[in-house]
Amino acid sequence: MPQNIEPTNKTEYVRGHAQSLRYTLNRIMVMVAQLILAGLLLNLIIQAFSLNAETGVRSLAATVLPLLITGYISFSNRSPDKPKNVLRLPHGMLNTIPFVLSAIWIIFLMLFTRYTVLYFNRSVPLGEVALSITLSLFILVADQIPFKSLVGCAYGIISGLLIYVLIFGLAF
Repeated sequence: MPQNIEPTNKTEYVRGHAQSLRYTLNRIMVMVAQLILAGLLLNLIIQAFSLNAETGVRSLAATVLPLLITGYISFSNRSPDKPKNVLRLPHGMLNTIPFVLSAIWIIFLMLFTRYTVLYFNRSVPLGEVALSITLSLFILVADQIPFKSLVGCAYGIISGLLIYVLIFGLAF
């Protein structure tokens, strides 16, 4: 930090760096949430391929299909004049609602995935479809909601996964 800065300028200088650091950390949390969902999908696909090739291919198809549809919808039909951050919520709700809903959804999703793996014995890859749809929607809404809401979703995903692991473990 330069030594010849006035006290008010030092405060603005430090505040600017702190804000930049917060933004970077929040971006990292969004990427971590996406990596967690992708890692869970990859784990399920690998487990399916370890059973047999047909189960693995079905699992891979169930994973790729929602991502393909989302890619088509979000990239092929993108309009340059479409406003960003279409969804507007009151300021106080931006941080709590996406966080709570994402955490609850991930806990439900992990329970659903665990149930389908145990009940269907991987013959029907419903867990992969549900995780892939969740990842697809998370990617799709990233451009449609305010960044604070996206960060709330990312923290909710990570928190929900941690709550699930604390209560149920990671076994499928």
